Amino acid sequence: MEYTESDEGFLQDFDLSRLHSLQSIEVTASQTCADAPLLRDIFFTITSPVFSEIVLVFRRTELFRPYHIPFETFREMYSKRKFRLVFCLEVLKKYRNVGLNVMRRRMDLEIARKRLDFLASPPTLAIRERNFWKS
Repeated sequence: MEYTESDEGFLQDFDLSRLHSLQSIEVTASQTCADAPLLRDIFFTITSPVFSEIVLVFRRTELFRPYHIPFETFREMYSKRKFRLVFCLEVLKKYRNVGLNVMRRRMDLEIARKRLDFLASPPTLAIRERNFWKS
């Protein structure tokens, strides 16, 4: 199912205006690439006064995949409401160092290309070690 801006009923399912203590939203990089207009429209429903960050989660399998993160959508969102952007890598412990280096280079490249120049401060780089075999 592909999202269209005219699909109001679909968007109502993702209305975040009732969440008055919402501080952060977390989306995977692949979701963001596929559904940038939906992310933007969901973001515009946020009314929480404490909201402050968007966490963009990369999984190890996504690290080396070439795809375009829609920073123009993030720019549009930021113009309406300021937030901190976090690049979060989710990996097994054994891939931590390699993954962190790749993420740092990827983030530095985006900064050098001025795709993140709309932010008040550079994105935060975080890592989350996961054991994908445990539920």
